[in-house]
Amino acid sequence: MKGQLLLLIKRGLILLAVVFVLDFAIGSWLKQMFFKQKHGDDAVTSYVIEHANDSILIFGSSRASHHYVPDVLSAATGETVYNAGRDEMTITYTDAILPLVYKRYSPSVVIIEIAPFELNIGNYEPIIRQRISTVLLPFAAKYAELIPTVCLASETERYKMMVSRIYPYNSLAGTIIQNTYTHIGHVSIKGYEPLSGAIDSINYTKPIWGDFTKDKPLEPALVKTLKHIITLTREHNTKLILTISPFYFAHDFSNNSSYHKIQKIAANNNIPFYDFSHEIPYLMNPHLFKDDVHLNDSGAQIYSRMFAEKINALR
Repeated sequence: MKGQLLLLIKRGLILLAVVFVLDFAIGSWLKQMFFKQKHGDDAVTSYVIEHANDSILIFGSSRASHHYVPDVLSAATGETVYNAGRDEMTITYTDAILPLVYKRYSPSVVIIEIAPFELNIGNYEPIIRQRISTVLLPFAAKYAELIPTVCLASETERYKMMVSRIYPYNSLAGTIIQNTYTHIGHVSIKGYEPLSGAIDSINYTKPIWGDFTKDKPLEPALVKTLKHIITLTREHNTKLILTISPFYFAHDFSNNSSYHKIQKIAANNNIPFYDFSHEIPYLMNPHLFKDDVHLNDSGAQIYSRMFAEKINALR
């Protein structure tokens, strides 16, 4: 009986050793391949963290990645430009990435496409923190500075990363192979993702992305995050610009506490804050929008030329 127990323990230890070795080997390979991706959202983040030396960087969520055309901005300003926008990535993501950028160099201008409701408590709900954590988790395996942001979703993420090398890249193997060895995937030009198509104004009569005019309580953590970004960029002599790009439908932000807080913080810190949400050339112009919150490529080209004038006027 005792011999059988010892044999069982021995086999269990061998199995654990095999699992550990396989986890280490496969996880190390996935990590290496992850940072070799040539296109896709993770490739954009990798470029910004590890390779970018562009004078102007643009951050924000999907309205950033779809609205700012680097080649147009570069031609008008004479500066190199990269669009670091990424779907659903709020200022929490930007605040995590910027310190890694500054470890290598200081961009002259950082533009943040900020939502009117960016500082509302809704942008700090568990599902938002989980999305940001999921995006940053593979990078946190290489850059420990990102671990606190990853742990906003759950403190257990820290320990899962310590136990398994595969864990940060769980479910990413297919994406890694696709973005490394094929050209399959959405088009990205210096981070900019052009959208095709236009709104059908006959049937598209009301916003489908929600009512941005309703107020929600401010989230103190997000207010603190915005202030930290301002401090960080100032310490590195970077010109920070906050902006709200056009919407298809008009929205009244007069009762939105987040919008007013952004205005106040920007004014108190002498930060340019541009609100193009009610610009006449764009309002209810179906030819310039993919949907009510995203410009199509034609709209983005026009908007980028106009926005470049604002950048040049600040010099």
